Amino acid sequence: MYFITVNRVKQGPINEAEVRAMIVCGQVQPSDLCWREGWAEWRTIPAAFPDLAQGTPPPLLGREPGAYTGTRENCGLAIVSLVCGICTIVIFPLFFVFMIPAIICGHVAQSRIKQAKGALLGGGMALAGLIMGYMGVVMVPMGGLMAAMAIPAFSKVRTESLGKTMDNDARHIANAAQQYYMEQNVMSVTFSYDSASGAVGGPLANYVPRIAKGYTIVPKQLSWEGTFQLSLPNAGPPRTYNAEGKRLP
Repeated sequence: MYFITVNRVKQGPINEAEVRAMIVCGQVQPSDLCWREGWAEWRTIPAAFPDLAQGTPPPLLGREPGAYTGTRENCGLAIVSLVCGICTIVIFPLFFVFMIPAIICGHVAQSRIKQAKGALLGGGMALAGLIMGYMGVVMVPMGGLMAAMAIPAFSKVRTESLGKTMDNDARHIANAAQQYYMEQNVMSVTFSYDSASGAVGGPLANYVPRIAKGYTIVPKQLSWEGTFQLSLPNAGPPRTYNAEGKRLP
């Protein structure tokens, strides 16, 4: 068994095979000392192992033994993972399209980089892609929750908007009818309407040429003191208006 000093620090006992391996790997320097039982004094490494003294290359500064010394290149899958991860965060409505490739490519890239032992770069890109990909997984339930909250709100806004459209058209129809009554000295008038174009025909065409498209219920006859109804799809129940175009409860 041997004892050695590495940077003046005593180590041992170490068998001969381990000492020789340390010499070959450059873990000991020629100035380091070695001793074993039976020797009167410590010896330098070259004196203790003269067969290795000439053939031992100097250690590579800044590199671990066995480190890759050739040309390195980026791992393609690491780049793909990073790009997909960025798309997961930036393109929010379509994040679910990119999050799975970001995760899969990230894991495969990390495995290949590890197996390459320094020949491939891109560990940081793969890690970033993985993080953003898993962020997309977290966003899935959040996106569902946001959709569940947004749909009722959107439906309410749409219903209110359609209701305002009907109220506005009702005033136009009533005003046109009132004007027609006074000019023609009559108490009623027929109402003609094309739902595909929204065009108003008949006697009132000169007073109100067009209203919104798609009405399913419109008056066929308007009278001086009567009421009438309007209805649009997705706007709730039909609305009733008096002869002046005011909505009735």
